[in-house]
Amino acid sequence: VWGGRVDVAVGCGGAAGLSNASAAAEVVVMTLYGVVALVLAVMYSLPTALEVPKRMSTAYVLWGLFGVLGVHRFYVHHWRSGLVFMLTGGVLGVGWLVDLCLIRSLIQTCSMRREGRHIATAFDS
Repeated sequence: VWGGRVDVAVGCGGAAGLSNASAAAEVVVMTLYGVVALVLAVMYSLPTALEVPKRMSTAYVLWGLFGVLGVHRFYVHHWRSGLVFMLTGGVLGVGWLVDLCLIRSLIQTCSMRREGRHIATAFDS
């Protein structure tokens, strides 16, 4: 203690290292909150997005590049499962691989919703 102030040495395993770890955790949490807020903003600001037909090729490209983040599921308006994919890394990669076979079904479901002929399936979100 010097002049009413406590000087903390910066080093490995000290109090400063602990505060850096908690600061890093706070940054990660705030980033996740920001991503969720962005997804929700996009989800509710594009009401006419269902009117646009979805392309199979676009869904496969999104699946290949950003599939573990669930971007392909957001593209076909499966918001809840897309959010689950985003938070779990494509349900640890297994769901990402399963979606390779499900993309056609996801697009058909999106098309039926657009036409007002929605049939409930186990993969709806």
